[in-house]
Amino acid sequence: YFRRHFDAERGVIGAFAGDRLIAYGILSFPGESEDNFGRDIGLPPDELKSVAHLETSAVHPDYRGNGLQKKIFEIHFRTLENGNYAHALCTVSPKNYPSLRNMFDAGMVIRAVKIKFGWMLRYILHKDFRLAGPVRAAEVERVPADDLETQKRLLAGGWYGFDAVSDGGNIEILFGK
Repeated sequence: YFRRHFDAERGVIGAFAGDRLIAYGILSFPGESEDNFGRDIGLPPDELKSVAHLETSAVHPDYRGNGLQKKIFEIHFRTLENGNYAHALCTVSPKNYPSLRNMFDAGMVIRAVKIKFGWMLRYILHKDFRLAGPVRAAEVERVPADDLETQKRLLAGGWYGFDAVSDGGNIEILFGK
């Protein structure tokens, strides 16, 4: 897995403290493969070539809270915007509030909730580089993070998840339309 991504041009970014790797992010280019997350959100077939996946990212526990994941995504996004890529997609566990927050801060929105990789429930998040500025919503619904059935219903109706709020343990996802 890692060798394949290391061999891809501009596929891996690492952050170091001295000679110690403290964070990394992997970018992949699925093309028209069946694994392209663009298929999960209904992108037209002619746009699948313009999809990049934000794959695995990790920050060493000693360095969390310093915005390293967000900085890695910003570098990946600049790479994509300077290339021929219109879409960045990734998956995040609905239980991973810190990563979800980072994705929202990076301008990504939830477009689907699905079982991926054979057994893992995942949000599929999307950023369309052709849209200028932050995502705006005329209507907003707040849904508890554990109410996945309501989230799926909203997503099927054209809504998108664009933010998450926590009030000391209870997390809600904000959906817009």
